[in-house]
Amino acid sequence: MSEPVLRAATSDDDAGIAACIGESFPDNPKSRLDVLCWQYRDNPFGASPSWVWDDDGRIVGHYTAYPVPYLIDGVPGRAGFAVDAAIAPTHQGRRLFTPLAEALYRDCAANGLPIAICYASNPVAMRGVASAGVHWMPRLRTVVLAADDVWLGRRFHAPAGVAGIVRRAAFRLGRGPRADEAGGVPDGIEGLWQHTVRAGPVRNGVDRGERWWRWRYHDAPLGPYRFFAVRRADRLVGAAAVTVRDDFGGRFAYLLELMAEDGDAARSLLRGITAEIDGISGVATIAVDKGPLHRLAKDAGMRTLPARLEPKGAWYGFVDTVGSHAHLVHSSWHIGWGDLDHL
Repeated sequence: MSEPVLRAATSDDDAGIAACIGESFPDNPKSRLDVLCWQYRDNPFGASPSWVWDDDGRIVGHYTAYPVPYLIDGVPGRAGFAVDAAIAPTHQGRRLFTPLAEALYRDCAANGLPIAICYASNPVAMRGVASAGVHWMPRLRTVVLAADDVWLGRRFHAPAGVAGIVRRAAFRLGRGPRADEAGGVPDGIEGLWQHTVRAGPVRNGVDRGERWWRWRYHDAPLGPYRFFAVRRADRLVGAAAVTVRDDFGGRFAYLLELMAEDGDAARSLLRGITAEIDGISGVATIAVDKGPLHRLAKDAGMRTLPARLEPKGAWYGFVDTVGSHAHLVHSSWHIGWGDLDHL
């Protein structure tokens, strides 16, 4: 076998990178060039450090960190989302990942990305990534709101009538005003996010202001995304971005973004989502246990799914690329489902 060469990638490698990702992970949307270019190259937050293993002109390994606006210790800056680590099946087992990851993390530091964020759902793969320097944090929690008695009864082997009583008692969404569906990113996102940062308080996580919403949802070739807004006296007090997926044995509205000034505004968002999106079994999101998003979702009537009922776990971690942020392992974080680039 030939010996592949580890090198920095350029945009000329994009087709080969997409092919490598598709060969390794057929369901990964970055096997599409339009998605890859939107995320890696047409990124308003800066250049994306990217490394590949090149075997005589064929890309057989790849790892990229695309930049995102980020709060680090409460200070606005940037972080890299390290994604799409792929080794072609023909070259697996040759110990190519660790040097690939180390090269990427060094490049993140050189490009002004002091931390690289990683997400995972495979504990075996997580051990391999940890060897390259990732600090894995506690498991993210899945928070749900059931909206369909038939689905709930089927899920828990109970008659629909009994499931309805349980749903109303457990989730307590109640009656009240509903959010309006917006035709795009709601006006006033920036002010609502700044309120969220102060009230959370949010110390570490994506800087979820208007620039993030517009790039992540309005400009993305993925989706479709639906937006909901709650206003009081023409002021935005709640906003949500949603996509619909089959999961948990039903059809669910994934809350990619959930921001609200209080539980009443968050409940209005959930009422609007369940009323406007036909045929959903419920609403779901992920959050850091006991973090600001987790508290808000529970205050709105959602409930934490027991870990044993989750189809698969979800974890997040970070790499201290510059050697001065190891203390963040003890800090608070704000993670949402919109951070995951596959949705």
